[in-house]
Amino acid sequence: MLLIFIVAAIFLSLILFDEDNNNKKDVRCPNCNSKVGENDIFCAVCKSRLMVNCKSCGKIVDARWSYCPYCSKSLK
Repeated sequence: MLLIFIVAAIFLSLILFDEDNNNKKDVRCPNCNSKVGENDIFCAVCKSRLMVNCKSCGKIVDARWSYCPYCSKSLK
């Protein structure tokens, strides 16, 4: 009985671990299409800037965005 419980617990943990991995975003550099981390400032392959500071409020935002989601000012 204990063996069945252990096997079931391992099986469930593998399923949950796999679901957590599937929820991760596959973030890519808009310049070279290399995989980059969600919070990377620069692409490690092509050195393209991925994040910028909003000139109005100073928050770090995605370089591709046109407007800051924090203060709604233009980023361009």
